[in-house]
Amino acid sequence: MKQSYKLPAAIFATGILSFGGVVIETAMNITFPQLMKLFNVSLAQIQWVTTAYLLVLTAMIPLSAFLKRSFSAKKLFVTSVGCFLLGVIIDAAAPSLSWLILGRAFQGIGTGISLPLMFNIILEQAPANKLGLLMGLGNFVTATAPAIGPIYGGVLTDTWGWRMIFILMVPLILVALLVGCWSIEQHHPLHPTKFDLWGWITTAAVFSLSITAFSFLSTSLLKFIIYSILALIFLAIMLFHYQKSTAPILNWNSLKSLSFSLHLSSYFIGQFVVLGLSF
Repeated sequence: MKQSYKLPAAIFATGILSFGGVVIETAMNITFPQLMKLFNVSLAQIQWVTTAYLLVLTAMIPLSAFLKRSFSAKKLFVTSVGCFLLGVIIDAAAPSLSWLILGRAFQGIGTGISLPLMFNIILEQAPANKLGLLMGLGNFVTATAPAIGPIYGGVLTDTWGWRMIFILMVPLILVALLVGCWSIEQHHPLHPTKFDLWGWITTAAVFSLSITAFSFLSTSLLKFIIYSILALIFLAIMLFHYQKSTAPILNWNSLKSLSFSLHLSSYFIGQFVVLGLSF
């Protein structure tokens, strides 16, 4: 019976960081007018509080397969909690916009490790007859965050100030750490592989440049075009590299399956609509 509780607990613990990352992201959008006055910056500059988090997140997620093969699940979890907690503490005390962005970057590292880890745990450990239920549980933890974030940010900003958005996350992260250290177990042997550094750099560049391009869409059409072209250039380099690589960071051959590609596209569109509407 004890074992039956460990898997949902591990899903909860790893999902909390993803939940916290999105809650903070949507909550901070409420604070933008106040932060613009406090730090004397423009809207384009303050948006990097969100963009920096997304850039680091997209750079970390492609590493999930390599990290899973090379390090134990518990080590990855503790590392992700440490990075996220450090980011929250930096943001809670941030004296300037630069420090605020730095803290969000550390939170991106934490979420970038924990989010794939959560689904890896579900796919590896869930019984076949409970896989759908537990995948739903994992998605529920993170899917509720966009709805909670604006209310959470608005109430705290109006009552105790925007720094409480981060301060109140600390107890939740510590609870997740305790639960995760108890519940997360290693069920498969490690198989360390050579790190495909160039593959990771090009993949991260494609995603990061694409996000950066869209961040400039409302302020500078020229920068949007420049970053979009750079993203396409790195995309070509990345695809060429993966054709030659024996141990790629991402297995792009999966996209050759029409069924898989259609399912992935529908999931992406759904997430885009839900998060877009919440913003």
